[in-house]
Amino acid sequence: MRTALLCALTLTPVTLPAAPATPVSNADVVRFQDALAAARDGDFERLAQLEKRLGDDYLMQGYLDYHRLRNGLPQIDAARVKDYMRHYRDLPLANSMERLAIARYGAAGNWKALRALRDTPPITPELACYYWQAVGEQQPQEAMDAVPAMWLTGGSRPAACDPLFDKALATGVINDDLIWQRMLLAFRQGNPGLMRYLAGRLSDEHAAKGQLLRQLYNRPDMMLSLDKDLRAAQRDALISAGLHRMAHTDTPAALAAVHTLSQRPGGLDSDIRAEAERRIAWYSIIRDLPENRAWADRWLRDNGDEELLEQRTRRAVIEQQWPEVVSWIARLPVARQQSARWQYWLGRAHQAMGNTDLADIAYRDAASHRSFWGFTAADQLGQPYALNQVPPPAGDPLTDDAALQRVALLLAADEPQLARDEWLALLRRQPETQMPALADYALAQGWPALAVDTAIHARAHNVLVWRFPRAYRDQFVNAAREGDIDPYLLMAVARRESAFHSHATSPVGARGLMQVMPGTARHVAKWLDEPAPDTDDLYDPLMSIRLGSTYLSDLLKRYQGNRLLALAAYNAGPQRVDEWLSATTLPFDVWVESIPYYETREYVQAVLSYRVLLEQLDRPDAQRRVALINASERHPGYHIALLEE
Repeated sequence: MRTALLCALTLTPVTLPAAPATPVSNADVVRFQDALAAARDGDFERLAQLEKRLGDDYLMQGYLDYHRLRNGLPQIDAARVKDYMRHYRDLPLANSMERLAIARYGAAGNWKALRALRDTPPITPELACYYWQAVGEQQPQEAMDAVPAMWLTGGSRPAACDPLFDKALATGVINDDLIWQRMLLAFRQGNPGLMRYLAGRLSDEHAAKGQLLRQLYNRPDMMLSLDKDLRAAQRDALISAGLHRMAHTDTPAALAAVHTLSQRPGGLDSDIRAEAERRIAWYSIIRDLPENRAWADRWLRDNGDEELLEQRTRRAVIEQQWPEVVSWIARLPVARQQSARWQYWLGRAHQAMGNTDLADIAYRDAASHRSFWGFTAADQLGQPYALNQVPPPAGDPLTDDAALQRVALLLAADEPQLARDEWLALLRRQPETQMPALADYALAQGWPALAVDTAIHARAHNVLVWRFPRAYRDQFVNAAREGDIDPYLLMAVARRESAFHSHATSPVGARGLMQVMPGTARHVAKWLDEPAPDTDDLYDPLMSIRLGSTYLSDLLKRYQGNRLLALAAYNAGPQRVDEWLSATTLPFDVWVESIPYYETREYVQAVLSYRVLLEQLDRPDAQRRVALINASERHPGYHIALLEE
C-alpha cells in the first residue's frame, strides 16, 4: 500500500493559485548578500563601494542602514535613530532599532539620548529599568514611584535594574514591607535563591520572619506550630505560603493541615482555605491520589472548577469507569460538553454500558468536528470524516508591492527569519480584506510557511488549503521512499513541529522543519555513517527531513509500525513511552487520553489528524478511504507486551 501511495504521489500534479510573480535575479541576490555581509561585519568602506552599484532608493537600504546605526551606537544621537524609525516605519527592524538603541544608551548611561528617544516605559524589564533610570535624572520622584511595580516579582530582574533598586533601597522606597512581599512571591514561584538574597536585605527588626519563611520552604509543616504571638497578617501570610508549598510536596498532608487549621480557635481565613483547597484538589486529581479521591470529588461537585472537572473526567476515562464518565461530563460547562473530545467519550461510555442509541447520538455529534476525536467517532460510525473546509474567500487586490519584493529577496538570499519578520509586519498593517490575496500569493510563490502564518493571522481555520499547503513535497516523497515510511506522516510531523518554517527553533533547542535536537541529529548521522551535522545544518530543509525521517522510521520499527507510539516517542522520547506502556493495559483510545504530558497527548492527536487532512487535500479523488488509525493500531491492549507480539 505504501508503494502504491508513493507512486500516486509522484504522479499527482501540483497546482497553485495564480498570482503575479516577484522577479528576483541571481544578480540581485548576490548584490544584497554582499552588501548585507559587509554591513554585518562593520566593513562600511566596502559597503559604501557596494552601495554605489545599488543606486538611490534601494529596496533593501533599511537593512544596510540598520547595521550602520547599530555599529555607531551609543555614540550617535537619538535624532538619527528616530529618523531611521520614521523613514523605515514599515520595516520590522524599526522596532528592533529602538530596542537596541535603548539598551545601548542605557548601558552607557546616556540618559539624555534615551529620554529623547522614548517618552513612555518599554515593556521588557531590562529596557524599562533603563528608561526609569533616565527619568530619574530629571524627575527622581516619578522614577521612584515606578519602582514597586518593577520590584514585585517572584523571579529575578536583569542587572539593568540594580542601580534603580539600589537607590530605592538606600532611600527607603523599597522598605521591609516590599522586601517581604517579594519574598512571598519568590516562595510561591519556587525561587529559594532569591528568597535568600532578599532575606539579607531585611532590617534586623524583620530578619527573624525572613528566616522563618525560608525554613518554611523546606519544612512547610512548621506552619502548624507558629508562635501564637505573631501578628495575624504575618501568621496568615505564613500559613498561606506553607499550604501552597505543602500542596505540591505532600498533597495528603496539606489536606490534613487544612482540616487541622480549620478546627482551631478562629479557624482558617476563608480566602486562604479556598486557594489552598483548589491547589490540593488539582494535585489530588492529576496525581490520582486515592486517599484524597472522595474529598476531591466532593470539592469538585461543590465548586465546579471547569479545568479540574475536565481532569477528573479524564481520570474516569483512564480508569474506564463508564458511569462516572457520563456523570462527570454532565457537570462540564455546556460548551465543553459539546466538544468532539467529550462527545466521543460520552459515546464511548454509553457504548460500553450498552446504551446503543445514546452512543450513536454522541458519536454523531463528535463526528461533525474536524479533529482526532471527531475522526475517531466517524470511524465508530463508519462514515466519512468531516473536513468542514471552505474555499478561500474573495478579498482586495494586493497593494504593498515593496514589502512583497523584500520578502522575495530575503528568502532568495537565505534569510528566512528576516523574511518572516517582514511578512508578519505586513500582515499586521494590512486590512483583513487583504488576507486572502496575501495567502494565495504566498502559495503561488512557493512560500508555504507564510501561507500558514497568514491563515493563523486571519483566523481562517476552515480554509484548509492555506493551513495545510503542499510544502517540500518532493523532498518528503523521496525521504519516504528511502525510509519506507508514509510521506504524509512526515509532512504532518513537519506541519506540527515547525508549521513548515525551516529556521524554527524551539525553547529546548530543537531545530528546523522536523525540529530535530542536535544530540538526536548526531546519533542519526552515526547510524547513517555520515559526519555529525553542525547545529546550523539542521536548518537546511533537506538535512532536517533526512534526519527526522530516519529517526521516525527507526521509532516505527521499534514500535512495530504503531504510529501512536512512534509519534509519542518522537515528541517525548522512547524511554518515557516504554514507561507508560509498562504502567497498565489500555485500549488504544484510552491510552491516547492517558498520555501524561499534555503536549505529547495533543501532539499525537494533531499529527495523525494533520496526516488525514494532508492526504485528503493532496488526493481528493483517491478511491481508497483515508484512515486516521489502522487496524493494528486499534489494539485493545496497549501494554509493553504489545511490542513482543
